[in-house]
Amino acid sequence: MTPYGLAKLLRDQPGLEELTPGGGAMGLEDLQSTDVSNLRSFQVYLKEAALLVPGCPIAKLRLLPESQPQYYDETFFSKLFHLTERITDFSYCLHPMAPESTRHQIQLIAQNVPYVERLTVTVNGRISSQILLQEIPSLHSLRRLTFLDAELAGSEDLIEEMTEKLKCSHTLDLDLHTEKSWSSFFEELRSGCPELVNADYTPVVRTCCFEPYL
Repeated sequence: MTPYGLAKLLRDQPGLEELTPGGGAMGLEDLQSTDVSNLRSFQVYLKEAALLVPGCPIAKLRLLPESQPQYYDETFFSKLFHLTERITDFSYCLHPMAPESTRHQIQLIAQNVPYVERLTVTVNGRISSQILLQEIPSLHSLRRLTFLDAELAGSEDLIEEMTEKLKCSHTLDLDLHTEKSWSSFFEELRSGCPELVNADYTPVVRTCCFEPYL
């Protein structure tokens, strides 16, 4: 389908509520939010989201991983969520920078997505448990929290020490330690997030090297 054909197809469906286009933003640049005014669920890249999210009654937004990491700053959040007040399900990828960037981005979510009930964060590395415990409670409506491809930075020293000692046949021991670390973290997090009913994670696919934490 040509870009023009895609735009026309979407305009001909004024009642469209869910959109997961492929192949980048081609065909969407000529659309306006009024063309898809009933859109409630959007799974797209950043460029596509910036085109159509503002002004739509979107409740679920998933920003897909980019080939180059994106840093979501104040300008991004203010533009993306302008006139979009009721996003309750938000997924995005952390930028691989220093730990304080994690703090800043969570603060921006709290300010700009105040009604978020479900947050999914793709980490692709380590993340500071201390910063999460300090900042996640600011998401007052949060009920479900998921970290993808994530490892807690607070346990990094012990994990590295254990990895040096363990043989390949003993990787189960390392997995059990990681699971215990996350269980303890989620238990402590719930004490500051009374609305949180579900929290989980998927581990980093481990290679021979350790990634810097986020």
